[in-house]
Amino acid sequence: QWLRFRRNLLPDIVISDPAPPPPLFHPPPPIKRHLGFVVNNFIYDTMTCLNIIIRLFCPTLNRMLTFLFLPTFNLWLLLCPSKLSYDWTGASIPLVNSPADSRNIVSVLVYTGLVLLVVRCLQQECRQTRRPTSQTATLMSVALMVIPFLPASNLFFRVGFVVAERVLYIPSMGYCLLLAQGFLALSARLPRWKPYLVTIFVLLLVVLTAQTWNRNPAWQSRRSLFWSGVRTLPNNAKIHYNLANLLKDEGNIQEAEMHYRTAIRLNPNVASYHLNLGTILTNKTQARQCYQEALRLRPQHTGALVNLGSLFVDEGDSSGMTYIRQALAIEPNHIEALLVMSSSLLNRQDIQEARRYILRAMQIKPDSAKVRLLNAMYLHHTDQTTAALREYQITLSLNPNDTDALLNSARLHFTSGQLIEAERKLEKAVELTESCSQCFSLLGSIYSRRGHTHNAVMALGRAAALDPNNININMKYIQTLKDSGQLDQARTVLQQMLTRHTSSLELLKFAFAYSMQERRYPQAVQYMLNAITVAENNREPTVCTLYRDLGEAYRYNNDFIQALK
Repeated sequence: QWLRFRRNLLPDIVISDPAPPPPLFHPPPPIKRHLGFVVNNFIYDTMTCLNIIIRLFCPTLNRMLTFLFLPTFNLWLLLCPSKLSYDWTGASIPLVNSPADSRNIVSVLVYTGLVLLVVRCLQQECRQTRRPTSQTATLMSVALMVIPFLPASNLFFRVGFVVAERVLYIPSMGYCLLLAQGFLALSARLPRWKPYLVTIFVLLLVVLTAQTWNRNPAWQSRRSLFWSGVRTLPNNAKIHYNLANLLKDEGNIQEAEMHYRTAIRLNPNVASYHLNLGTILTNKTQARQCYQEALRLRPQHTGALVNLGSLFVDEGDSSGMTYIRQALAIEPNHIEALLVMSSSLLNRQDIQEARRYILRAMQIKPDSAKVRLLNAMYLHHTDQTTAALREYQITLSLNPNDTDALLNSARLHFTSGQLIEAERKLEKAVELTESCSQCFSLLGSIYSRRGHTHNAVMALGRAAALDPNNININMKYIQTLKDSGQLDQARTVLQQMLTRHTSSLELLKFAFAYSMQERRYPQAVQYMLNAITVAENNREPTVCTLYRDLGEAYRYNNDFIQALK
């Protein structure tokens, strides 16, 4: 009905009006009718659309008022660039939530002034067409300032941002021309004030030059740019998020966590903020909550699915595989999901299924060190030692600081008797990762085999300190202490381990053998009795061997009746 009404009304308004109002300017007769048609169409369509919007879509009215204010804000950035930022998203510019907002007055004044300026120039231009005039320069300046800005103004279609300083590059040329044209016009009208105008104009150039000089260092690096954004717009969540990502890459985890939490406080509805915060948290419970919140906001977020699934897998929860499979169903070539799935299947000894995912990862990203490492681990699991060692070397060529590749290749060298090469790789590994207990443990075994007992004790002691609950490492440490003659220290470490692991069959058998070597037979008997109790409770099939060893302990202790039993 509205379109039909417009079609019926416009001919009367444009063509058949018996008493048209006097024109604001006098265009040549051939275009008069067309221009009137265009102007009336524009005014009527605009007002009709505004009435429909006001009646039906009040939130849309707020959005429209905000979008009408944005060109005014951009003009202010040209007039007074005192507050500049590389990003203006989020709450950087508050929404115009009411027609009573004072910013609407500014918008009306700017648009009114712009229309009056254009109309005035057109009037003068139509009266004097023989040679270029100042009005021509003014019109060209306004056109150069307005027309390139229109596609990014959000007035006709959404462009994905509200304000971006980069869209002012070409309009700034029109602004400079307009400023110069204004200076010339004032100088012509006020010749007595020309020295003062020149002084003001020069001061303006100096101030803008100083601001440019002051602003340029912000663009020297990502760090300087992000920090300048935080100082300029502390309520911009995205700026805090970008800075947190940078700090995380630099290893400043504590400060990165603070800015991630600030971004979430300012805008809690962005899944990536929660996801990246979870990746740096050492508290697994808090990390899990972050991933779950990210999935609540975006149920199909593959990154959150992979991270949450990986967290569950690391905790031994098989439900993590469900999340990984869900991520692969959404994005079959998600490389991180393929890597987590392959690693989990290798740990579960599902070798052939792991191989399928590794091959897919190799096809997608053959030059990835992580993919090559998993392929080497698969070959290592299947005893293809030569091929595995070659894959480890390829991994190290892609990433020379990969600790896992250094450790696993050192294990292969150690098994094949290449102790010097294994020692070289392990020494590099412990330089890169000082908390690698397995690296120190294997390094201690190499030192022990090469006869460097003191170095072996130091390396295994470091490994035991890093992983005090690892029974195998501590048993190797105790044996090395005994071999080096540090018997008291060896007994102390053994007693500490027995206190922490009272039900460890492996540790009790080791304590029995250790006591038998030292001919402390009563203690050996007690250790074996405890071991038999644990084995019978666990229904171990080797319990008969334990009874045999207990009989040997009784025999050496000259308790032949108990030995016979």
